[in-house]
Amino acid sequence: MKTCYLCKNEFDGVSVKKHDEHIIQNSIGGKLTASDILCEKCGGCLGKHIDEKFTSRTLCLSVLLDLARDRGESAKSRINVSLNEDSSLNDDNINFEIKSDFSIIPSKPVYILDDKNKVVTVFGANAKQIKQYRKGKTIQNLINDGYVVNESENVADYVKSAELDINYESPELLRGILKIAIGFAALKGIPDKYLNPLTKSSKLIECDKSISKIIWQYYPTTDEEKIYETSKNEHEDWYPNHQIYLFNINNNLYCYVEIFGVIQKYVHLSDSYNDKNILEKYLQKTTKWDFKKEDWMPRRLQDWHMLAHQFDVPYDLGNFEQMQKKILQRARSRSYDIEPESQIEKVNAIMQNLILYTFSNIKGHDLIDQLHAKAKDAQVKFNFELVNKIKENPMTVMNLMNKDYSDFRIGNVNNNCPIKSKSYSRIDKDKYVSYKSFELLTNINLENKIEFRVLGE
Repeated sequence: MKTCYLCKNEFDGVSVKKHDEHIIQNSIGGKLTASDILCEKCGGCLGKHIDEKFTSRTLCLSVLLDLARDRGESAKSRINVSLNEDSSLNDDNINFEIKSDFSIIPSKPVYILDDKNKVVTVFGANAKQIKQYRKGKTIQNLINDGYVVNESENVADYVKSAELDINYESPELLRGILKIAIGFAALKGIPDKYLNPLTKSSKLIECDKSISKIIWQYYPTTDEEKIYETSKNEHEDWYPNHQIYLFNINNNLYCYVEIFGVIQKYVHLSDSYNDKNILEKYLQKTTKWDFKKEDWMPRRLQDWHMLAHQFDVPYDLGNFEQMQKKILQRARSRSYDIEPESQIEKVNAIMQNLILYTFSNIKGHDLIDQLHAKAKDAQVKFNFELVNKIKENPMTVMNLMNKDYSDFRIGNVNNNCPIKSKSYSRIDKDKYVSYKSFELLTNINLENKIEFRVLGE
């Protein structure tokens, strides 16, 4: 009989009802659900005490990616701004928020004076607020003195620099990550006895500093991780994404959780796991797919055949237009879910191509040169050693070409990726999270407009 992992009561449909639970929080676009791991009461409790606070800690990322739009909502996040030297607000005690359209609004109406041109620009969160404010005595006096009034719901044009805070070690964030890991483990059938120490209400809800002992920052430790994590927004077709790996290395049960391609954590669920070996993965795109019809209109019949197979559409040249229509419909409405092995295939392709191009000294083609540049960048950022290994001993290529990357981000008994990640310094981890944050800004073309201020506690 199935039980709620928190209260341990059996579901009976009366006093203990099943709860439709998002494994990755719905507020950040999580799509994976389970109906038999939490009861309604416990689901509501964790939603209030964990999910709401977790959502507030990740709000800046959700706003930048406009996730609220997918649910017919709107959202904004606090942002720190410095105005241009010639732009002085009438009130310095103002907070600002950034909206999903990247406009920046003040917490209350304010204005900037341009005495030279006799212009006063009034800012507010919306048109109604601005119109109400300009009726006040201050603005009316300026109008009487000959000032022209401009109205704006966006301070961005007057901003010299803007910073979003991201705290990747806050207890609220870590508890949300732990809830994801426990939920996924429960969904995949991990026996309660391995999760019980973590599923006491106090452990999940209260501000327990010991949580940082079982959750720590991911850091790329192998060559394949180092090259993959270098500008991964350029080669990861599903970027940004959420993903979960559940695995064991001997008696240690781990969960790797990635949110938005920025927050990456290892969770140590148990050090006494002695059940069957487990490797379960989940991968989803965070935002909707960009659909461009021209990208799905190949010239060759064999490519149409591949698309038909990909989208489970009967390949029928006798009714080509109807087949084409179905393929385009399914391409337009592609699922957020990604086949997890797609990532391993991507890792393998990057590594094998780089090995081949390095060994053969092939250069002079755009895609090849881009991969060589990525390798140099990875060497600077993460001490990526593959290229030097091949140059020093070309015979290593024989072993590398046959390497299996199914243990990506996992490792093995002799090369435990979670444990190796844990050994990196706080400075290294701060730099890494800053880099991942910059990667996200680059992906949405905001790297020259906004910065992330990374906080580690």
